Amino acid sequence: MGKVMSQKLAGLRILRLLKTLRFKMGKVRLGGLDMYTQGSENNQVANAFKILQQAYKNGALTLYLGAGASVPSGLPSWEKLIQSMYFRNMQTEAIRQNLEPYPNYLYAISEWVLSRHREPLDIMIRKIKSRYTESEFLRFLKETLYAGFIQTEDLPDSLLRKRIHRPRKLTAGNPTLEAVVNLCARTIPGDSGVESIITYNYDNLLELALEQHQFQCFQTIWNTRQQMQTGLMPIFHVHGYVPTNGEGSAVHELILSEEHYNRAAQDAFFWGNMVQLQYLGTSVGLMIGLSLADRNIRRLLDTIRHSPMPCRNFIMLRKPKQITLTDKDVFEIDQMSRRYMARFSRSGSGVKSRQFIGMELSMIMTEINRIEKQDTEQLLKELRITPIWYENHEEIPHLLRQIISGS
Repeated sequence: MGKVMSQKLAGLRILRLLKTLRFKMGKVRLGGLDMYTQGSENNQVANAFKILQQAYKNGALTLYLGAGASVPSGLPSWEKLIQSMYFRNMQTEAIRQNLEPYPNYLYAISEWVLSRHREPLDIMIRKIKSRYTESEFLRFLKETLYAGFIQTEDLPDSLLRKRIHRPRKLTAGNPTLEAVVNLCARTIPGDSGVESIITYNYDNLLELALEQHQFQCFQTIWNTRQQMQTGLMPIFHVHGYVPTNGEGSAVHELILSEEHYNRAAQDAFFWGNMVQLQYLGTSVGLMIGLSLADRNIRRLLDTIRHSPMPCRNFIMLRKPKQITLTDKDVFEIDQMSRRYMARFSRSGSGVKSRQFIGMELSMIMTEINRIEKQDTEQLLKELRITPIWYENHEEIPHLLRQIISGS
């Protein structure tokens, strides 16, 4: 169903494009199709950073962290985590025979295999959970989540003898996490810096990295049983908490599947929703390593956009990649278009059809890039979020440093 909907949306975008795009053979002017209006974009970014810098100076900045803050450290995204758990679940016999794959192959093989016969992630989770008790499932989840941080002793039944170790520097190879840690390290709770962090990740890499940075003024919160303490910067794990060591979320507290998302969405008093609504509506927010793919986030943003309270939230987003066509791509599109023309002819629908040449297809793809960014900006505007666009993920640390330097 999701794939069909995506195809329909793509089709609507192209129809919009073809209504506005006029081909003049022999007078093709690709330079006239501007991908980005750089001037207004620069002004928007400058204004955004003025607000973020002032909020940081006043201790009124909330950070929202997604998978992009943890994946560069070697942790899997949510999709990869579920796929890897499912793959490991299928490899039980191989593990018993001491054929357990190394973490890098665990993630790579699961991605490769499952890309070829995909099954809904929600179904995968249900199958996995049906085979384990709650404590076994949590252990299995933790071992998969931190597979790249696990040391395995060369002993029989090694799964039971694994221990998670900490790298010498957790932020090594993850400049985004390091930049977030630097933002927090200058925080004086209640006075200046970061007011709070809302993370959608299960891991505790941020907490461990803060400890390595000698910053202790924070408190991890993952359920209603914990009371916020004054003088500490709260880190809310609103989708659940699975730390390397120590207490974390129970299985029923984890938001892992469609079922869990629906449960959270239907419960107006779910603590995670309450926390997000509070800070989204009253604090200046900056979203890092996140996309709007999380329906729960979109629903919450949609709720507060009608609120009379000022809503100043920003999201760091990578500019859409330009779609470039190779000769092979042009040939494949041409072949598909011929098949559709044949169907139209057989059905007698009378739909106007003709073959495009490669230059025309390239122009269409260029315009699709522009429309995609424009549509994203319009959606964000409706949700009262201002995008901060960047070309490459390596730019994020530099952008975050600007918040400190200007405050």
